[in-house]
Amino acid sequence: MVTQVPADYPSRLGGVMRDAHEFVTAFRARCGNDPRSGSRAHEEMHNNGETGPGGPWSAQEVFQAYSMAGGVLTPAVGQYLCSLTYLYREPMPLHGFQVVARALSECAARAWWLLDPAITVRIRMSRVYTQRWKNVDAIGKVASLVGDDTTASTDAIVALRAQGALLGLDEQFEKKKDGTPGRFLGYQGGQDPGSTGLVEQYFAALHSPHGEVWYRTMSAICHGTAYGLLESYSHSPADSPNLVTLTPTLKPEALAHVAIMSVEMFLGVVEAYAESFGWASAEIAQKKEFCRTVLMSITADRLSGRG
Repeated sequence: MVTQVPADYPSRLGGVMRDAHEFVTAFRARCGNDPRSGSRAHEEMHNNGETGPGGPWSAQEVFQAYSMAGGVLTPAVGQYLCSLTYLYREPMPLHGFQVVARALSECAARAWWLLDPAITVRIRMSRVYTQRWKNVDAIGKVASLVGDDTTASTDAIVALRAQGALLGLDEQFEKKKDGTPGRFLGYQGGQDPGSTGLVEQYFAALHSPHGEVWYRTMSAICHGTAYGLLESYSHSPADSPNLVTLTPTLKPEALAHVAIMSVEMFLGVVEAYAESFGWASAEIAQKKEFCRTVLMSITADRLSGRG
């Protein structure tokens, strides 16, 4: 039996998460799909000044990074957030919401990595081409494992390499001992630092000093490690000496932390996309602060016994 928090507590936290998602849905509907003239995305698409062996870079080519970040990854982050709202209901399972939160954080971090305002358009293209390569390669590996034909993924890699070459993007490979190319690392300037590295970078951008610790705690639970799982148990003396009784316990502060971090990561990447497109990103920043304040207020009430 899991020791539950009061029934309305998780639902109140979930309500704030749901409100954040509904706000973004309405915001996107107002803004449309196109970047405003003079915005970073517009300038990178139409005035990037980049040329490769295939000629000047087209707006369509550059839009790939924004399309993957804003059209695929960010909506997925929103769906993870929606999933959390369904889990934040009585009776809550001891584990499960942490798994969703970890997936949300990795997806948001990958989207932000593509939107990073501090990088050049060439590095942005290197990053999206690295992501495309790794996605196709993963599909090929799965096909190989189940005995399917891998011709399609092999041909897709060949086509992708040709496209990258026309843009003048440089491939980076590990070097084997005999000097021959080994594993693909990424395009120059766009090497994928891995999920943990991406999340660390994103939390730094969010100015969240404890984000990495939180992510590693979520990961420990997802990986089924004893030290991670035991975070969700309260300890009390047992009848026998040298033993303790472990009681599975939902901790109010743990639920709050997941809710706060998840909302901030979702709204943070939406804010980055809006800023890139010249939309009213200040609205997102204000919403992010409002949600944090409400979530912390709900938690303070619960911990003080008022709610």
